[in-house]
Amino acid sequence: MNNQTGHDSADEFTKWARRERGLDRWIGPGVRVAVVDASHGPAIAIVLEEETRVNEIRAAWRDIDKWRCALREWLGPERHAGSDHEFYSRLSRRNQAGAGYGRLANQIEKRILEMLREYARYLDEFETFKPALVAAGHAEGDLLQDGMPCVWWETVKNNPHSFELADSLLRACRPNIGHDDRRELLKACLADVQARAQAAPGTLILGEDIRNRIRYWQEKNPGWDTWEGWRI
Repeated sequence: MNNQTGHDSADEFTKWARRERGLDRWIGPGVRVAVVDASHGPAIAIVLEEETRVNEIRAAWRDIDKWRCALREWLGPERHAGSDHEFYSRLSRRNQAGAGYGRLANQIEKRILEMLREYARYLDEFETFKPALVAAGHAEGDLLQDGMPCVWWETVKNNPHSFELADSLLRACRPNIGHDDRRELLKACLADVQARAQAAPGTLILGEDIRNRIRYWQEKNPGWDTWEGWRI
């Protein structure tokens, strides 16, 4: 993943989504995705032709959701507060203010486990809707992975993308773990969550992981602690 800001961010994200996720901007008859630059980075807009019908939008919803998942992955963890750049800067500032590496690792790990608990609740919630969705003609094997029809999003209470958000946050803290290994680690923790088992501290993130990321970021951004508005 390559978080970008500036004029080329939308173009870079589009290229990445097509290359790494195999996504196409034309997602159905009269429905296409447009990636635009916003103040916080790339954003997705859905473009409809004049003759596009509601059922065509519903049919394209699965691919719309794939684009949304890809954008979340591209933007990285805690994107509502900024990019990976801002995430590392906040870790640096908190460490400078006295929060130790172990404490920061523990807090982030708790946040990831909260996301996994939400995803476990979503899976339980999904099971209550699945029979009706399958009866309505939706393929059972596609529902969980590729997104829900519109009626699902009007009723869902837990975030279906909480596992992906947990993965994004873990990736930011331990980027040296491969994609498959990282997801297997999260799946194991998810199984513990579903079994009501208590994960041992340090299962996902250690203080040295946070230390390494903070030091790496600070080396790449000399003078970070003097930037206006970034002091604690």
